[in-house]
Amino acid sequence: MNDAPCDGSGAVDGVRSLVADRAALPLALQGRKRSAIFAGARSVFLRDGLSGSNMDDVALAAGLSKPTVYRHFGSKGKLFEGLLEDMCGGKYATQLAGVRSL
Repeated sequence: MNDAPCDGSGAVDGVRSLVADRAALPLALQGRKRSAIFAGARSVFLRDGLSGSNMDDVALAAGLSKPTVYRHFGSKGKLFEGLLEDMCGGKYATQLAGVRSL
């Protein structure tokens, strides 16, 4: 017989544990997701252009969910910036900073 109180506190502890587990996802997994997003975005942006692309297509190309793509990059613009920085290896950081201010 379970001696746990029936006040729902066990459920709250379970949710806290789940949230803590998600927060502790290995960085390698996050890196793999980020790489998949960049690969998908590169493919979609080259195929459709920036204005013709959407996050649904990027998520599909990356093999991930749209919420996952948004969790890593809050918008298509931020994803594009991140992709440029990734592709250029930081070589054009000064120029990208100027574009962000527009």
